[in-house]
Amino acid sequence: AAAAFLLSPYVPCTALGSGRLRSRQAVCSELTSLLPLSENEGIMGALKDRGITTATPIQEAAIPFIMKGHSLSIHSETGSGKTLALLLPVLLGVADRAVEDNARILVLAPTRELAAQLAAEAELLIPPAATARTRLVTLGEKDAPTIENLQSASVIVATPIELSKALAAPDRELSDWLPGAIGTVILDEVDLLIPAKNFKGKKVG
Repeated sequence: AAAAFLLSPYVPCTALGSGRLRSRQAVCSELTSLLPLSENEGIMGALKDRGITTATPIQEAAIPFIMKGHSLSIHSETGSGKTLALLLPVLLGVADRAVEDNARILVLAPTRELAAQLAAEAELLIPPAATARTRLVTLGEKDAPTIENLQSASVIVATPIELSKALAAPDRELSDWLPGAIGTVILDEVDLLIPAKNFKGKKVG
């Protein structure tokens, strides 16, 4: 798929028909005009419960590209709606479907705190009756990931370090299974995920 880079500074939105625009305000669309939310009442209800009906500028720019299957690199300020811009289009594709290989969503974040926030955000968007489930990969806890519980998840959220350690298990069962199980990858805070310095070492894979 084609890749695009979107730079969208945060500009407050005013929904169409909501009155006169202030300076530097952008007229943004209703989310229902960007996404087929009517086909998933659970996600639409979750958004309405949180008072989210209008797209932010970054959502209006990014969502149509993602819905067409394009790969994107988007940049916008904190609080501009990047997380929903990335999650909503892909969650619509898995929320009401049985878990399938090559259809899961892998979300990588630089810290466990951010990974936990992203997992919680995904959980809020997935209705309780949906077949989709979110799994946060954590190590050093009683519920460390196994191939069985990851196979039951539609959304897998992790930090690169914890995911790589989980994949380094001696039996290789998880590392053999995961690459063929993922259809979409989201890299949050990608500038923090890429090492600042080059280093030498053995190649993996």
